[in-house]
This record gives sequence, structure tokens and C-alpha cells, in this order.
Amino acid sequence: MNATDNASAEVTNHLHATKALITAGLLQYQRELPDEYSTLVGVANAGALFTVTTSFSVQGLVEIAVSLTTPNAVTINLMNVEFGTHAPSMTSQ
Repeated sequence: MNATDNASAEVTNHLHATKALITAGLLQYQRELPDEYSTLVGVANAGALFTVTTSFSVQGLVEIAVSLTTPNAVTINLMNVEFGTHAPSMTSQ
């Protein structure tokens, strides 16, 4: 496997993990906040975009934030996942 193949595989893994994170968050909305979930589904079906931002430092992963940007450019923070010292760092594998 060359460097391009390896990078492509890592991107594919990242996209699968991102999809799983968004799916888990939406399932939690569905269970805990069914009215808001219905609204999110409607907005997503209307063309909204999910954005996942990962804050990563040399010491380790700090936070993952998921937001939804509506077709008229309103951004809504949906969820945050925070990590402590047990998170992977740039120097560990």
C-alpha cells in the first residue's frame, strides 16, 4: 500500500466514524427529545449540512463538536464530545 492508498483508507475510516457519531447523536435526540429530532430530520432533508469539528492538540484530542447548518445559513450546535487525558495524542498511536 502506498502513501496515497493509506491516506485514502484513513479518510474512509474517518468518514465512517463521523457518520457513526452523527447517527448516535441523532438516535439520542430521537429518544430524549423527539420533537427536536423531528425538526432536525426535516431540516436535514431540506438540505442542511452536518459539520463535525475536531479540536486536537499535541497532548491529545480535546473536543468533537457537531453542528447543523440550515439551507439559510443558520448554524445550530447539536452536540459536543469532550475527552480528558485518556485521549490519543499526536505522539501516540
